[in-house]
Amino acid sequence: MLISTQARLERRLFMEPMTGCWLWIGGTNKKGYGDFWVNGKNEKAHRAAYEIYIGPIPEGMDVLHKCDTPSCCNPRDLFPGTNSDNQQDSVKKGRHRPPDNRGQKHGMAKLSDEA
Repeated sequence: MLISTQARLERRLFMEPMTGCWLWIGGTNKKGYGDFWVNGKNEKAHRAAYEIYIGPIPEGMDVLHKCDTPSCCNPRDLFPGTNSDNQQDSVKKGRHRPPDNRGQKHGMAKLSDEA
């Protein structure tokens, strides 16, 4: 018996009652995004969920999270956007931290802060 892609995805989801997030409990990457094997390739679980429950991801778009939870696959929390949209959303929500690479921490620094 062949199991559908949707059923395979749902076997790896935990419906978190407090937040409403559908948390991916399968394997994840270093940033906490779910890894899901679909159509012969490894894809992020939230992208697969978007395609299953909402439809095709518009060309050149990312799938962003309203809830800011990388492992969430709830279609209610997912929306299409550009990388720029994602960066702006990060700044607006206070998640963006500019890299601390000033002074001696900068990769091209030749002197210490004391010098």
